[in-house]
Amino acid sequence: TVYFGKYGFKSPKEAQNPYNYLLYGVIVHLGKGAKSGHYYSYVRTNKDEWFKCNDSIIAKVAFE
Repeated sequence: TVYFGKYGFKSPKEAQNPYNYLLYGVIVHLGKGAKSGHYYSYVRTNKDEWFKCNDSIIAKVAFE
């Protein structure tokens, strides 16, 4: 469960009125700034499988 506050993430103890969201993707940036570097993503399927999408390479990943 991810809890959002007015200005970002909050811990469950800090969240007074938590909104529950189901995470389906994460964008990752490697580099010194938003205008340079490399982006890739993690994407979740409706079967709770996660894939890392890095350019033309898509690989199934496991999170512990």
